[in-house]
Amino acid sequence: TDYDRISPSLLRILALSVKDDERIRDYLPILPKLENYPDKIQELKELIREIYKNNISRDFVIEGEHIIFPDVRTYIQGSGRASRLTVRGLTKGASFIFENSEKVIQAFRERASYYDIEIKNLKDVDFESLKKEIEESRSRKVESIDLIRPALFIVESPTKARLISRFFGKPSVKIYGNIIAYEIPTENFILIVTACLGHVVDLSTDRGFYGVEIGEDFVPIYSSIKRCKKCNYQYTSEGACPKCGSNDILDSKDRIEDIRKLASQAGLVIIGTDPDAEGEKIAWDIHNFVSPLAEVKRAEFHEVTARAIREALQNLRDIDLNRVKAQIVRRIEDRWIGFALSHKLWERFNKTNLSAGRVQTPVLGWIIEQENKYRKRRKVNILPELGIEVEGDFDKEVDVEVILSSDREELRSPLPPHTTDELLRDASRILKLSSGETMKLAQDLFENGLITYHRTDSNRVSDVGLRIAKEYLGEDFQSRRWGTGAGEGAHECIRPTRAWDRYMLQRMIYERVISPENITKKHLALYDLIFKRFMASQCRDFTVRVK
Repeated sequence: TDYDRISPSLLRILALSVKDDERIRDYLPILPKLENYPDKIQELKELIREIYKNNISRDFVIEGEHIIFPDVRTYIQGSGRASRLTVRGLTKGASFIFENSEKVIQAFRERASYYDIEIKNLKDVDFESLKKEIEESRSRKVESIDLIRPALFIVESPTKARLISRFFGKPSVKIYGNIIAYEIPTENFILIVTACLGHVVDLSTDRGFYGVEIGEDFVPIYSSIKRCKKCNYQYTSEGACPKCGSNDILDSKDRIEDIRKLASQAGLVIIGTDPDAEGEKIAWDIHNFVSPLAEVKRAEFHEVTARAIREALQNLRDIDLNRVKAQIVRRIEDRWIGFALSHKLWERFNKTNLSAGRVQTPVLGWIIEQENKYRKRRKVNILPELGIEVEGDFDKEVDVEVILSSDREELRSPLPPHTTDELLRDASRILKLSSGETMKLAQDLFENGLITYHRTDSNRVSDVGLRIAKEYLGEDFQSRRWGTGAGEGAHECIRPTRAWDRYMLQRMIYERVISPENITKKHLALYDLIFKRFMASQCRDFTVRVK
């Protein structure tokens, strides 16, 4: 292979493929902007030439003057012709791969796994059974329950809508009024995937006590959500923007009407908002608007992957009203406590940018209380190098005699995978990220299908999570479920959705195996934090020396 002719893009991919080689480590930080380091490019080419003398790659093959990357996407497109989309759904098909090179077959099998495709050896196939399944799928009679039907699939964000639609092929893009939708056939549905952009209604500020009519019962009053295009202020009252006076307003009422029109055309609405109380409330609101026009079902998934979406579509359920009630109570608390306190602050300090919340206010009070207690305590000096505290108050050098009192070995278990609070703590401590920034980055990672849902208090690991850890860790894997809970549908820990570390993820982006949107260095750093914590949680116990 003439490595001098290799482009920086291909050089990046080759370098990331051998990221564990110590000679490559120093080059990893500059790979994203390799073109800016011409002197390093030639160095790296020579190093790659040396490393690849033994052709150690798993998912591509170097033969003579050629580097062979199996084209799985074209295979998917071609092999798809073995099936047909009929009124009964997709017929079963079979494709056969003929290749003389065992290395190429192995590379193809490895790359196919990136698309959740399993390639079987011919000797492992029961041809009689396969033939029977194919014939039955093509000859079965049409029954009403088997009919493929159109369905409006609603998620929260446009990023998630685009990603989900691409799981099933190349979608057609259509514009309906103010919303963009992606139409794509699946096994049982013609999906029209669109985004509702989060909540479509919120408690009114014009009626009742902060949006709640109080009489014999408590009646929450909801209004559509408006957002000012000029200052980006969000509100629920009618009329112009209360902050800047602009009449250039985006009103969720228009989005609701577009969704209602699509629902009436489809006849079935599947709502795939986030799997928590907020997502359930959004689903309930949409259900209330479209239920007179179409059948409504809920799809719950905890990661945005093709496997998870297929499972959710096969296990549709009704709206969980208990979750909805929990969100309504929480939102009323926000208004009655946080909103009311904020107005008190505005009046007291004559500033309308101050806020108090049902959570942050008591937490702030607790912090002040602890600070006052701390000031009354005895003074100590902390020596972080030694991990000790010394009583007293001194601001000059002192002589310290250190005596080793014990030296022993202890067997310890790794920490469990991240929950939301632990992720916020580690991101702040290690990456110096604020809570708000961490949650925004985690939301992006979730919507791009790279991690599981990031709002969770459970560190339970699902069967899928265990398989991912086993694939990555190999012999170092020790299965740990950690938390307790229900089956696969229950909340689990925050974990990666594939056995890809940070550099493998970068490589898959460079190769366009995946196309996540707006992924930055900070996203990769947070992903790396989540990935390492999860994989460590599935490792064997380890021995440490304690002094």
